[in-house]
Amino acid sequence: MDSNSRDLIETDGKLLEMKDGSVAIYLHNIIPASMKAAKYNTYAVFSSQGLIACKCNCQCGAAGGEAIVCVHILPLIFQLTLLLVEGLAENILLELCARMNTPETTEAHFQSNDILNMKKNINTLMTAAGGDSVVDFSDKTVTDILSSFT
Repeated sequence: MDSNSRDLIETDGKLLEMKDGSVAIYLHNIIPASMKAAKYNTYAVFSSQGLIACKCNCQCGAAGGEAIVCVHILPLIFQLTLLLVEGLAENILLELCARMNTPETTEAHFQSNDILNMKKNINTLMTAAGGDSVVDFSDKTVTDILSSFT
């Protein structure tokens, strides 16, 4: 990545819940132009399926009011990889372990389709964190799946 880029710690990020219940990650950073002194506000939203949306205020990324993929999106993809490699998925899983073992947060508080989505998303996070994927989790509770990670 360009040495003029802001550090990963300065990247704005949020976890988003999509309409279908899946989780997406929103990232925003200021990316320097490669041939000019200009810097561009660059935004991207990623899910486990790939890039969902992006926006850049460079001439290419904002052409005609359309948000298209330009070269300034690539550093955000790299930063997402760094986040995953540096333990974001692992930290989320550890927080979920702690939270799911409290009296106020049990599977009884969720609908069955939400639990299924949680199991799928936890499985994705476990794979991203370097853990083993749970092939058949239909007979396992969320806590059982989380326990197999820790």
